[in-house]
Amino acid sequence: MTRLSAASDLSGVKELLRQVRDQELYRRQRQFGAAASRIMARGQEIGRKILYWEEVPRAMDLARQAVREAAEAGEAFPSGVVFWAGSLTRARGRFRRAWVAPHGGLWLALVLYPDLAPELFGLVSLACGVALTELARDYRLMATVRWVNDCLVGEKKLAGCLIEECPTEEGSYLILGLGINVNNSLPAWLASEATSFREILQCRVDLKELLARLLAKLSWNIGLAREYQAQLEQEDHPCSPLIDSFKRLTSSLGRRVIYGENVLEAPLFEGVTCDIDPLGALILELDDGTRLSLPSGEIRYID
Repeated sequence: MTRLSAASDLSGVKELLRQVRDQELYRRQRQFGAAASRIMARGQEIGRKILYWEEVPRAMDLARQAVREAAEAGEAFPSGVVFWAGSLTRARGRFRRAWVAPHGGLWLALVLYPDLAPELFGLVSLACGVALTELARDYRLMATVRWVNDCLVGEKKLAGCLIEECPTEEGSYLILGLGINVNNSLPAWLASEATSFREILQCRVDLKELLARLLAKLSWNIGLAREYQAQLEQEDHPCSPLIDSFKRLTSSLGRRVIYGENVLEAPLFEGVTCDIDPLGALILELDDGTRLSLPSGEIRYID
């Protein structure tokens, strides 16, 4: 397992990221004005360093190992480092579900420093879902986000995110595992459940450009989560543009769903989704009128 140098494989990615981030900021300034620069700066470290491997078992394991080694040396691992893999041989989703991650897809892990209060960690998950869905829409895919962060086209999954905590004495780092089906082929057993950029667009997509655009979207949306935390220190009920974006992009509101922490094997509730609260929790109304606030878990549509 050999890490490739930036010169041999990542040439131009950092410059491309700078250009794309500037474009993203310009677009956001039309809505947010001068505040856009402050918000983008809050996520500016994302992509500060990009490490690439041709093939590894799991990118998230590499990220976790790096964080722990830094902690053992008495150092803080820098937030925003990206671990990018050409393919994953032991990819898995929530609850160790099977996931295929061959060459042609975009598979990465992102380390975030624990600068959000634990009760706001749910916003990071929503930020990832929004970033993935905005990215797909930039390529004119009719994508929506299913709570909490699955990016769908129609009813098929295009991309998703798995978030794991890595405890250290400084606090729990967040390791974000992001996967996007791009140019990769999908096995027959996934044909009814997943899709890819290439399948929809009928052409290949440049992975380096897609990576840069994804990191710019993450910079903005993670910045929104951090901006919300800063505003909470000043006022009791600040507005949340991140939640507004999620509601605009989601297919989950007003749907009849089943819910569970592991919804495929242990569904807990069935009801109609009503709202997303300011911390990202799903509000689910049961058939008897009871409303539940669900901060984490997963849903599947049944209507």
